[in-house]
Amino acid sequence: MTLLMTVVPLGAQCQMQYNVSVYADGSVSDDLSTVYGYSNFVDSSIRCGATHSSYSSITTIYPPSDSSAQHQTSGTESNVQIATNGVQETYEVEGDASLYCSAARSQIESGGPRHTQS
Repeated sequence: MTLLMTVVPLGAQCQMQYNVSVYADGSVSDDLSTVYGYSNFVDSSIRCGATHSSYSSITTIYPPSDSSAQHQTSGTESNVQIATNGVQETYEVEGDASLYCSAARSQIESGGPRHTQS
């Protein structure tokens, strides 16, 4: 999923554009005992002198039950794993991105679509 946000400073010739693409994927171990989730993001924003920092990536696995597993790391990629405990149904992996934008003066978050792993 790509989120676009445009900020246009008055009198400026450069037009800022927030463009972050979030990717998520999953896999299952050969013995079907573990589901692995992985996500990363790419910041392709047009910054016009603004800076982006404090990158953080979050990967979440949603199993068929009400629980979930989540891992957050500094940087643009993260991964997590969860035991299936013998439950062989559909699991979903979701990736989220977070970064600080000096132009917006705040932390900005972007969420990606869920990847289904059966």
